[in-house]
Amino acid sequence: MQICSEVVEVFGGAGYVEDTGLPMILRDAQVFSIWEGTTNILSLDLLRAFNKEQGLEAIVIESARLLPLIEKKSPALVHRWMQWFKKIDNWSQHPELLEAHARELAFELAQIYGLSLEIEFLS
Repeated sequence: MQICSEVVEVFGGAGYVEDTGLPMILRDAQVFSIWEGTTNILSLDLLRAFNKEQGLEAIVIESARLLPLIEKKSPALVHRWMQWFKKIDNWSQHPELLEAHARELAFELAQIYGLSLEIEFLS
């Protein structure tokens, strides 16, 4: 998106004229960041999936599959999983805390799950 914006700027006023096609490219680049909403909205959607679609249970099952596979290669990653579950457990007692930390939880989950899959793949 940044590159597309700079390309439009390079062309100056002509960059905003629809005939150049540049405004369309800029709009298309922006759609990725706005189509599904901000990361905060997506993080709250993760909490909704935890509550209404058994999303947390699916994560528990998947982590139970992965933890034995990554335990020897990365004990620190196993520790991160445990810390993540501890946060969920603690904050679940206070829904306002869970919402306030939804983005942190989503990003942390993405990191630890992605690293776990990488270790599994490389093993």
